[in-house]
Amino acid sequence: MKLRELFKKRVEVIACNDLTIFGDVIGYYPAMDTESGEDEIDIFLMGEI
Repeated sequence: MKLRELFKKRVEVIACNDLTIFGDVIGYYPAMDTESGEDEIDIFLMGEI
């Protein structure tokens, strides 16, 4: 699945140290528009465990 396919969907992200984040994807930035050179998304936080 590509990051752009997650735009406007609810996601669950498991990050470092077993942090789980729930939220809605509110922004998608293709690689050519980012400093990292990789696709990026913004997530509106709905909660965390």
